[in-house]
Amino acid sequence: MAELAIAAIGSAIGANAITGTVLGMSGASFGWLAGSIVANAFAPAQKFEGPRLSDKSVTTSSYGTSIPFIQGTVRLAGQIIWASSKREIATTTRRGKGGKSKSTTYTYQMDMLILLTDNEIEAVSRCWADGKLIWTQLAESSSDSITASNSTTRWGNITVFTGASDQLPHPVYEAAVGINNAPAYRGRGTVFLQNVDLGSSGNIPNFTWEVVTSASLANPLT
Repeated sequence: MAELAIAAIGSAIGANAITGTVLGMSGASFGWLAGSIVANAFAPAQKFEGPRLSDKSVTTSSYGTSIPFIQGTVRLAGQIIWASSKREIATTTRRGKGGKSKSTTYTYQMDMLILLTDNEIEAVSRCWADGKLIWTQLAESSSDSITASNSTTRWGNITVFTGASDQLPHPVYEAAVGINNAPAYRGRGTVFLQNVDLGSSGNIPNFTWEVVTSASLANPLT
């Protein structure tokens, strides 16, 4: 409204100062243009914000859910047995002349511990997110696939726990719940994901895992 008022004042001044037309424009038009330029120069910065989540909590598995005991190679979903709250990441960009307008968008990340099996495993060889293969460690995979898997942006880091008798809890999990409250899940296959990318929706991807009791891997993770 203030910008329109200043432009209108400029139009009135122009109409009184200039009679006839100049370059096909009337004095009122010149005044309106000048007033608009002045108004925009002193206009306050505008801020735009994208949608945000109001609830950043995560629901994990409940008692009574079955845990598979596998032999060979099995593709399964696993169960989230611990998860951090969703972390909000704000990204602000400037736009418009002089960068006066700011636009802020929000994306989300989280950490999670996923229980896979009720017995020790050799490795996790592949992972799908919402049905799309995003990660592979199979030796027969192409070098491009292995490289893309190791640099995936779907998470920051992945740690596979085979369930060995001497394994320890993941340090991020242990720090979050306390040393005396963090079981190591020895004898069970688990995987820990750090900084899982949830995008702007905050939805947890539907991960499925190819779990093996023996495998030939290009880059075994344990």
